[in-house]
Amino acid sequence: MTLRVIDILEGASERDEFQFGFDGARDGWEEDIGIYAPGYLEMEAAGMEADYDHANLVEPDDAYEIRSNLP
Repeated sequence: MTLRVIDILEGASERDEFQFGFDGARDGWEEDIGIYAPGYLEMEAAGMEADYDHANLVEPDDAYEIRSNLP
């Protein structure tokens, strides 16, 4: 059985496995995943995460620009 990416992040947080400054909360992780991997969470919810097209991943510089323009 595969864990959802959010559950993996929550487990890592509970085990204090994040580097200082990189920890967060579920809402923030979901927002970040939505920016860096648009459509991934929807595909994961439908059980199709293995089919996610990695060409959709957003470069960090572009993701920063996207985040900067969010309300």
